Amino acid sequence: MTDPSNINPLTGQPYSSAYFAWKAKNDKQPMERPAVIAQFFEELTRFPIVFLKAGTGTGKTTNIGKRMLQFFRVSDDEIARIAITQPRRLPATSISSHVADLMDVKFGEEVGYKIKGADKTSDKTVLTFVTEGQIFVDFTRDEDIHKWKGLVLDEVHTRTVEVDLIMFFLKDLLFRGSRPDMRFVIMSATADLEGLKRYFGRDRVGIVEVEGTNKPVEKHFAPQEIKTFDVIKAGISKILEILNDEKLPIGDILMFLPGSKDLTKASMTLTKMGSGAKRTFVCLQLEAKTNEADKKRVEKEGPAAFGVDVKVVFATNIAEASLTVDGLVYVVDSGLEKASGFDPVMNCSTLDTQFISQAQISQRWGRVGRTQPGYAYSLYTEEQFQKLNKFPTPAMLSTDLTSVALSLMKNPRFYCVAGVVHAFRNMHDPPSSLAVQHAIESLAYLGALQKFPDQTVRLSGLGMAMADLPVSPEMARSLIFSRVFGCHPEVLRMAAIMGDEQYTELFMIDPDAAPNGDPIPAKYRNPLGECFGALDLFMEYEALPINTDPEDTTLEVQRAFCLQNRVKLHKMEDAKRTYRSLRNSLMRSEFNFNSLRKGSRVRVSIPFLDKRPIDQGFGERPTSAEWLTLPVTGSSAVDKIMRSLLMGHFRGTMFSKDGKSSQCLKTNIVIPADTKRPWSPVYPWAMWKSMMRIDQKIFALSGVTKVNNPMWILDASEHYLKPDVLPSEMKAVWNTRQKTLKELAELGSDHEDYFARY
Repeated sequence: MTDPSNINPLTGQPYSSAYFAWKAKNDKQPMERPAVIAQFFEELTRFPIVFLKAGTGTGKTTNIGKRMLQFFRVSDDEIARIAITQPRRLPATSISSHVADLMDVKFGEEVGYKIKGADKTSDKTVLTFVTEGQIFVDFTRDEDIHKWKGLVLDEVHTRTVEVDLIMFFLKDLLFRGSRPDMRFVIMSATADLEGLKRYFGRDRVGIVEVEGTNKPVEKHFAPQEIKTFDVIKAGISKILEILNDEKLPIGDILMFLPGSKDLTKASMTLTKMGSGAKRTFVCLQLEAKTNEADKKRVEKEGPAAFGVDVKVVFATNIAEASLTVDGLVYVVDSGLEKASGFDPVMNCSTLDTQFISQAQISQRWGRVGRTQPGYAYSLYTEEQFQKLNKFPTPAMLSTDLTSVALSLMKNPRFYCVAGVVHAFRNMHDPPSSLAVQHAIESLAYLGALQKFPDQTVRLSGLGMAMADLPVSPEMARSLIFSRVFGCHPEVLRMAAIMGDEQYTELFMIDPDAAPNGDPIPAKYRNPLGECFGALDLFMEYEALPINTDPEDTTLEVQRAFCLQNRVKLHKMEDAKRTYRSLRNSLMRSEFNFNSLRKGSRVRVSIPFLDKRPIDQGFGERPTSAEWLTLPVTGSSAVDKIMRSLLMGHFRGTMFSKDGKSSQCLKTNIVIPADTKRPWSPVYPWAMWKSMMRIDQKIFALSGVTKVNNPMWILDASEHYLKPDVLPSEMKAVWNTRQKTLKELAELGSDHEDYFARY
């Protein structure tokens, strides 16, 4: 008779021999100590929320799901569904595969992952690793998240927008008491426990602290301050010192740098300067956009697999948490990161190189010392370290909240502007009034809000349709109007492939090109702009023959196409998945698209909010409705696409006087021609999808697309661009348009032939 302890409760089958090999190694981790497990179960029994503070290398991420399942199986005699969040998709996919091996189940069956554009789960899945955004979506659809019995919020110290939103929903759920059967675990190695206890209430949380068994890490600070532009040079010098010092133990090296370009520059510099080093090495890179295959090479393959003595990994902050690179002995830390933010006054994103917090530095130091003593070399002084913030600045304080506000208003508890303002005020770290006001006014400009008879300002029909599309509010509005114009197949593909990234991110660097050469192949440099170039690429990739064998995932034809055209395969596959998801969402929409039509024109209700401060009753502001008219008929396919894009991105428009630089409408920001991309024209009239200010001085635009007729800009943004803020070049267009509308009124509102002239 088979010993019941040898039967896997998830599969009903005996454990494999590989499982016992994994178990012997895993049982040595601090999280698997009997005393820790007993304390964890006791706290889960007593409290709805448990804070698990465990150092790096304790096995918290890999073992917490198994223990949560065990807790519910013992207490409720049932198989519960558990979700474990990760701050990024990369750790969510890799950790889930590893945990499936540890639990001796088939990956994608009992254990899997779900991220945007990819779902590796089944009906039998009980443990799902998800990105934080997926859980936020679950809360907006069901405020009591009945699909989960347990929720684990990992790496909470990152304080992303999604982390703060999930914590807000958890607190709201606890105070309502509608899910007494549910349990939550919040985990981190360096989180601010006191702040979290104050937020949730000390009588509602249990605490489990687990000490790690890491080997000692010898820390070295720089003797003097190093300028930011000298960090790579200093880091390479330290790595060469390690490679040439035979007294130091042989081991792999990890260097943290702020951005993707820094990784490439450092890798090329070390390869060139280290050709005569005493220890041979290979340079690898790890960042958020690293594909799964390359990431596994970084994590799992030792130097011997590359035929060298040492593996040198250059990484961004992606390697700070939930990623373990085997064989690491040395960490060289710049102490820098590319921190994204948002400027509500300029209505643009920001990306600045800045120092990280002490908590993040501790995470970086914790990458070594797991299996043997480690060394941490910091490229900053000890005095600089002591002056750093203890914890990272929450992303909630430095991001565009428009998408967040739109998503919150889908929740029945926060359905109106007053409810959204209440939600923001009750976050762990409430955002500024200016940031919230910008979000609400952005939704108003996009036509997503409407004043109802009960005097509440809620989502309009258009706003509800926008909230159902998993893209930015601007692109969602463009997609909806593309249905009106009849060009949604093209705009859907543009939205899927462009996403939130630069067009250049779709392509690999040409090793034969000049260091500052354009990465975009000539065939995808569409004269109409980046959105049309991306459409060309997507449709060409989409037309490739598809392998109908579900077991064959080699994608040989697609891989050959990407190599030939220097296109990133994982980006294209992500785009295809996103396109299918967007198409289904748009086709399922119950919004009456014909409601936007009035004769031959489109109409949108735009409620305008007054300028009273947010603290004076934001949700009670009076609104007035204005109708925006837009000609629909008489346009070519290209024109319809341009006009659909403009309907969502009308705040991102510019014109050029001299063909050498462009001036943004309303903000008057001057964008010089990109000298690194001489093929990219400066259009007389153009729009962009997103703008980013880099390091306080450079404005980078994404999705720059030509506008054939400046009158379309006014058609899309008459409620946003007023005559007194228009440049002289635009005022002439405004006067022409007013004359046109007057003539139209005389001809009759349903006269369609009139629009053939443009």
